[in-house]
Formats: sequence, C-alpha cells, structure tokens
Amino acid sequence: MKKIKPCLITLFFSLFLLFLPRSASADLVIVGEAIAVISGDTLKILWTGGIEMVRLADIDTPKPGEPFGKEAKWFTEDHTIARTVIVTIKEVDKFGRSVGEVFLEDGLSLNQQLVKNGLGRWRPKHLDAAVFEKLEAEAKSQKAGLWGQ
Repeated sequence: MKKIKPCLITLFFSLFLLFLPRSASADLVIVGEAIAVISGDTLKILWTGGIEMVRLADIDTPKPGEPFGKEAKWFTEDHTIARTVIVTIKEVDKFGRSVGEVFLEDGLSLNQQLVKNGLGRWRPKHLDAAVFEKLEAEAKSQKAGLWGQ
C-alpha cells in the first residue's frame, strides 16, 4: 500500500506539469521535498539537484517576532514539511534564493493560500495580479490574519 502513494504523487505531478500554461514552460520547474521553513515565505527544498532555498514570489509574510510571523511560518510548515512540492522558479534574487510559486500536493498554490488566509501581503511582479488582488481583498474584507488587527 505504501508503494502506491509515491506512484500516485508522481503521476499527479507529472499530469500537473503537462497542463502548465505555455508561459510557465519557460520557468525552471523542480519537484522535491520541503525540508525546512525559514519564515512564512522562505523554505528549503531537497530535490535531485540538491538543496534549493526558495523565496515565495510576489508575497511578503511577517517575519518571526512580528505580528502573525509565527502563524505564517506554522502555516507554511503545516502545508509543506516532509511533503512533495512543485516549484516554478521565476528568478534568482540578490541573496541567491530561487524565487517562485510553490504548489502543494493537492495542487493549490502556497503563495495564494498565504494571501487568502491573511498571512501574507501581495507584492506584484511575476504572478497573476488579478488572482492575488482578489485574494487579498477577500482576506481584508473578512479581517483575516494581518487584516484583523
């Protein structure tokens, strides 16, 4: 039974990659296991190419010690640690981190989920602005997370 789960995960991610929009095909895509969370918007991924430090594109979460910093980190840990993720890398930042969108095992975008739950602010650059605008507006109207202070 345990051998079936990795096969299903591999099949899911293969299908996911197959149906990525053409614009995303120019991005480097890596599949790996999340092994550490530094903050709500930064994590380490172990993949066949080694360990990749990944900064979530287009969002900013509070740092540990700031209001909702712990909650953002816990949210990212709960959804990623010891799980397979797909990362579409958009660029490498000045600190050498890969900047991208992280997709969870259920196909949801971690970047979007943090904004939706009020644990991150949207910063437009690489991803679909309309989606993030809407998610942040909904979080504000529901006074979720950061917006409930």
